[in-house]
Amino acid sequence: MSTTPTAAPSTTALVAVVQDLALQAGAPPAVVSSYGYMTLSTASYLDDRDTCVEDTDPDPVLEAADRELRFAPRAEMGDWIAQNWQWLSSAALALDALSGIAPDPFPAPVPGALAYRNAGGYIAFYAGESCAAVAWAGAVAEARWIRLMTGREASWEELAATNAPAKAAYRHLPAEELVRVRDWILASWEQVDDMASAAA
Repeated sequence: MSTTPTAAPSTTALVAVVQDLALQAGAPPAVVSSYGYMTLSTASYLDDRDTCVEDTDPDPVLEAADRELRFAPRAEMGDWIAQNWQWLSSAALALDALSGIAPDPFPAPVPGALAYRNAGGYIAFYAGESCAAVAWAGAVAEARWIRLMTGREASWEELAATNAPAKAAYRHLPAEELVRVRDWILASWEQVDDMASAAA
């Protein structure tokens, strides 16, 4: 008997389903990020997808998660994802179908936003900050770039919709840490800008 639905869901939907479950369980940012990576890895194996996780873009949050967790839970994460693959794939297919008929509630992605998210995250990562701080730093940098490019303030819902680790970070970091990291990234904007421009 096949262990997966006939049609294959998008990797975006698969990652969203798994990371949403991790968020619902109250997982910290490092675990949420690692679940995303292991979902991609499992998809490339079980669904024989062309996308290889080694070819994905650099991700400071995942690197911070690896540093924090020391790869320890990845085998257990992968086992759980593989054991529940049929159910997860069905849920992801439903999410894909919903995305196809429901209007996107958020504005179109702003060019360069991911580069600025990564730049803010790497500044925190290289400074030895926690995975939660790295994820939050990336969200702060992305929000500022959106404001500079569009003149509008990005809502937290918009930023968190495609950034599950940042959503977890917002829940896990104390208020004073959120403010500290935000102010630090804004004060380091020239460095953020240089790093994002170099990566473009």
